[in-house]
Amino acid sequence: MAEHQGDGPATGVQIGDVEQRLRAIEDRAAIVEVLHRYYHLVDRIATDRLAEVFTEDCVVDRGPGMGGERRGLDHLAHSLAAGLRRFAATSHQLSSPVVTLDGDQATAASSVLAWHHVPGPTPDARLFGEYHDVLARRHGGWRITVRHLQVAGHRDFDVAWDLIDRPGRAAPPAGRSETHLPPAGT
Repeated sequence: MAEHQGDGPATGVQIGDVEQRLRAIEDRAAIVEVLHRYYHLVDRIATDRLAEVFTEDCVVDRGPGMGGERRGLDHLAHSLAAGLRRFAATSHQLSSPVVTLDGDQATAASSVLAWHHVPGPTPDARLFGEYHDVLARRHGGWRITVRHLQVAGHRDFDVAWDLIDRPGRAAPPAGRSETHLPPAGT
């Protein structure tokens, strides 16, 4: 029987490889936690805590109908708080996060399903889309530096959206940049 040599386990994996893999697993988990935390903060209109997920110099673009690009954490917090207060309740669901690490930088793409309860007889609004994020390791953790929302479709929102680039998608009618789904039950 051959004797094991080297500083790693007998499987041939070196200790440095294991540490690097563990760091990547921890980084991915921390990034997904940041993405989830954003939804918890938004659904509670806790815009005073957005520094937990965004950098001070963040750039966020939720589409032309939501004011386009916002630069800076204070500007983002103000616009989110103002927009969210018109709803009685919201629920944002994250799924399918794909994270790519590059040292202290990362990108993430994740799906979002967002429900917005509108008071009164107006139907609740729903959105189906993707967030595309750039993140950086700062202040002892991961923070979003750039965020862009692209929409696959929606119901009962009266604003224009940036559409997900999808081969074979018909161009929207002139002057429209959204895919509006028919009302439920039709």
